[in-house]
Amino acid sequence: MKKIHVLAAMATAVVLSSAVWAQQFPPAGAPARPAAAPVRTAAPSPGVAVIDIQYIFKNYALHKAQRDQMKKDFEAVNAKMKADGAQLKQLAESLKQYRPGTPDYKAIEERVVKGEADLKFRMRQEQQNFAEREAKMIFHTYTTIQQEVQRYCQATGTAMVMQCDREPASADRPNDIVRLLNRQVVYFHGGMDISQQILNVLNSRANHSAQRPGVLPR
Repeated sequence: MKKIHVLAAMATAVVLSSAVWAQQFPPAGAPARPAAAPVRTAAPSPGVAVIDIQYIFKNYALHKAQRDQMKKDFEAVNAKMKADGAQLKQLAESLKQYRPGTPDYKAIEERVVKGEADLKFRMRQEQQNFAEREAKMIFHTYTTIQQEVQRYCQATGTAMVMQCDREPASADRPNDIVRLLNRQVVYFHGGMDISQQILNVLNSRANHSAQRPGVLPR
């Protein structure tokens, strides 16, 4: 019973402190509030909160837009590679019109061999480029989330934010069982979850920046 009271108190502290956080860290571009006379308040007691990083990745508007753009770019590159491969195939088929060993045969064969080698090299390069691009995109999004969580903790006195997994699991899906066993947080009170609050701030900032060309959200 004592543990339940402690968890409830911690959750209440996190929920109440969210209002303070929203006042101290409004979305970028919001009108500045007039300065108020300093008021002495008791220092907030350290608390614990949880956040579902995967949920934010899936619903963060800026990350989704970047991911969709990268998918379009990948599809365009893939289509170009397929078209080039089809041309090489047609060129290789044209060898049937020539007698092996003749100058024309050797010239076309050389073009086919060189073209196939170049195409494989370009494919490896593009795969590496997209892998690096995806890694940088994920790193930037994670860093952005981390910075917003840091602002929240500094404003509310939250001592620790742990990563949780709120996705419902099913016994009918074997992969879900693995997810359950790997969860870092087994149970948390609803008021301790700051996932939606952080997501709202990030989306608000991204939306505001989208309305101002040349300004990137931070």
